[in-house]
Amino acid sequence: MYDNGQGLSIRAISRELNISRNTVKKYLAMDAQGICVMMEDTSRQKWLDGYRDYLINQLKDYPKLSAVKLMRRLCRKVGKLPISERSMRRYVQNLKAEVAVGQYRYYEPIIETVPGV
Repeated sequence: MYDNGQGLSIRAISRELNISRNTVKKYLAMDAQGICVMMEDTSRQKWLDGYRDYLINQLKDYPKLSAVKLMRRLCRKVGKLPISERSMRRYVQNLKAEVAVGQYRYYEPIIETVPGV
Protein backbone atom coordinates (compact mmCIF):
# COMPACT_ATOMS: atom_id res chain seq x y z
CA MET A 1 0.00 0.00 0.00
CA TYR A 2 2.85 2.37 0.83
CA ASP A 3 5.25 1.31 -1.94
CA ASN A 4 8.17 3.39 -0.59
CA GLY A 5 6.26 6.65 -0.76
CA GLN A 6 4.75 6.07 -4.21
CA GLY A 7 1.46 4.63 -2.91
CA LEU A 8 -0.90 5.72 -0.17
CA SER A 9 0.16 8.03 2.62
CA ILE A 10 0.54 6.80 6.17
CA ARG A 11 -2.65 8.59 7.14
CA ALA A 12 -4.58 6.99 4.26
CA ILE A 13 -3.27 3.54 5.16
CA SER A 14 -4.31 4.02 8.79
CA ARG A 15 -7.81 5.01 7.71
CA GLU A 16 -8.04 2.08 5.29
CA LEU A 17 -6.94 -0.49 7.88
CA ASN A 18 -8.62 1.28 10.81
CA ILE A 19 -5.43 1.29 12.89
CA SER A 20 -3.29 4.00 14.43
CA ARG A 21 -0.81 6.00 12.31
CA ASN A 22 1.88 5.08 14.83
CA THR A 23 1.18 1.39 14.20
CA VAL A 24 1.50 1.95 10.45
CA LYS A 25 4.83 3.74 11.00
CA LYS A 26 6.05 0.90 13.23
CA TYR A 27 5.32 -1.73 10.58
CA LEU A 28 6.78 0.36 7.76
CA ALA A 29 10.03 0.67 9.71
CA MET A 30 10.26 -3.14 10.11
CA ASP A 31 11.53 -5.53 7.47
CA ALA A 32 9.32 -8.38 6.19
CA GLN A 33 11.02 -11.02 8.33
CA GLY A 34 10.55 -8.94 11.50
CA ILE A 35 6.84 -8.60 10.79
CA CYS A 36 6.52 -12.37 10.22
CA VAL A 37 8.28 -13.12 13.51
CA MET A 38 6.01 -10.68 15.33
CA MET A 39 2.85 -12.19 13.82
CA GLU A 40 3.91 -15.77 14.62
CA ASP A 41 4.55 -15.01 18.30
CA THR A 42 1.32 -16.10 19.99
CA SER A 43 2.81 -16.29 23.48
CA ARG A 44 1.12 -13.08 24.55
CA GLN A 45 -1.67 -13.79 27.01
CA LYS A 46 -4.11 -11.68 28.90
CA TRP A 47 -3.89 -11.56 32.65
CA LEU A 48 -7.44 -12.88 33.06
CA ASP A 49 -6.84 -15.95 30.85
CA GLY A 50 -5.92 -17.89 33.99
CA TYR A 51 -9.45 -17.32 35.33
CA ARG A 52 -11.24 -17.77 31.99
CA ASP A 53 -12.93 -21.06 32.97
CA TYR A 54 -14.21 -19.59 36.24
CA LEU A 55 -15.62 -16.54 34.44
CA ILE A 56 -17.26 -18.68 31.74
CA ASN A 57 -18.89 -20.90 34.38
CA GLN A 58 -20.19 -17.84 36.19
CA LEU A 59 -21.61 -16.44 32.95
CA LYS A 60 -23.27 -19.76 32.09
CA ASP A 61 -24.89 -19.93 35.53
CA TYR A 62 -25.79 -16.23 35.61
CA PRO A 63 -25.92 -14.83 32.04
CA LYS A 64 -27.10 -11.37 33.17
CA LEU A 65 -24.18 -10.93 35.59
CA SER A 66 -22.34 -7.64 35.01
CA ALA A 67 -18.58 -7.30 34.68
CA VAL A 68 -18.39 -5.32 37.92
CA LYS A 69 -20.07 -8.10 39.88
CA LEU A 70 -17.85 -10.67 38.21
CA MET A 71 -14.82 -8.64 39.22
CA ARG A 72 -16.05 -8.51 42.83
CA ARG A 73 -16.56 -12.28 42.88
CA LEU A 74 -13.12 -12.87 41.41
CA CYS A 75 -11.56 -10.47 43.94
CA ARG A 76 -13.22 -12.41 46.77
CA LYS A 77 -11.78 -15.61 45.34
CA VAL A 78 -8.19 -14.54 44.57
CA GLY A 79 -7.67 -11.19 46.28
CA LYS A 80 -6.70 -7.88 44.69
CA LEU A 81 -6.49 -7.90 40.88
CA PRO A 82 -3.77 -5.95 39.03
CA ILE A 83 -6.18 -4.86 36.29
CA SER A 84 -8.56 -1.97 35.82
CA GLU A 85 -12.31 -2.22 35.84
CA ARG A 86 -12.37 -1.21 32.18
CA SER A 87 -10.06 -4.10 31.25
CA MET A 88 -12.40 -6.47 33.05
CA ARG A 89 -15.40 -5.07 31.17
CA ARG A 90 -13.67 -5.57 27.82
CA TYR A 91 -12.67 -9.12 28.69
CA VAL A 92 -16.18 -10.02 29.92
CA GLN A 93 -17.74 -8.45 26.83
CA ASN A 94 -15.72 -10.81 24.62
CA LEU A 95 -16.57 -13.77 26.85
CA LYS A 96 -20.28 -12.97 26.76
CA ALA A 97 -20.15 -12.96 22.96
CA GLU A 98 -18.55 -16.42 23.00
CA VAL A 99 -20.92 -17.83 25.61
CA ALA A 100 -24.00 -16.41 23.85
CA VAL A 101 -22.95 -18.05 20.57
CA GLY A 102 -22.92 -21.42 22.29
CA GLN A 103 -26.41 -21.04 23.73
CA TYR A 104 -29.22 -22.89 22.01
CA ARG A 105 -32.20 -20.89 20.76
CA TYR A 106 -35.55 -22.57 20.44
CA TYR A 107 -37.69 -21.57 17.50
CA GLU A 108 -41.33 -22.47 17.15
CA PRO A 109 -43.07 -22.33 13.79
CA ILE A 110 -45.92 -19.86 13.44
CA ILE A 111 -49.05 -21.34 11.93
CA GLU A 112 -50.33 -19.15 9.13
CA THR A 113 -53.57 -17.50 10.25
CA VAL A 114 -55.58 -14.49 9.30
CA PRO A 115 -54.17 -11.33 10.90
CA GLY A 116 -55.97 -10.37 14.09
CA VAL A 117 -57.40 -13.84 14.67
